[in-house]
Amino acid sequence: MGLRHPQDDLQCRTPVWVAMAELYLDTELTDSTIYYIARTCASSPYSERELERIMFAEVWPALCPNLLNVAGEWAGWDEDFVQQKVLRCYKKRLFCREWADVVNECTVLRVSTVKGTPLSGGDKSTKNRDTRKAKT
Repeated sequence: MGLRHPQDDLQCRTPVWVAMAELYLDTELTDSTIYYIARTCASSPYSERELERIMFAEVWPALCPNLLNVAGEWAGWDEDFVQQKVLRCYKKRLFCREWADVVNECTVLRVSTVKGTPLSGGDKSTKNRDTRKAKT
């Protein structure tokens, strides 16, 4: 099915965002912090692939700048701050939403290649891309 829009999934998404936000604090990561993040992610309804997308398409664009700041936040953020920061960056489209489409097409192409169908310019992936362009 795929991930729902973050705004429509706040109840499940926010605890994951808050846990992942720990990775962007200007502090040394401890084993207990890694366990907390892993436990939160494991108890979420998301697959590993969805968690990776949440990390790099939602949390990373919003909080990575803290690691680049000379005096970055180290004490932690509250849930409301993390939620608003992630949603604001998501709304500004500070990431490539189409990456999931690229990954899906890559999987289709790899399966086709394994089955003996060589990659070519006139395959299904090209047709899907042309369809998406026509919709926009």
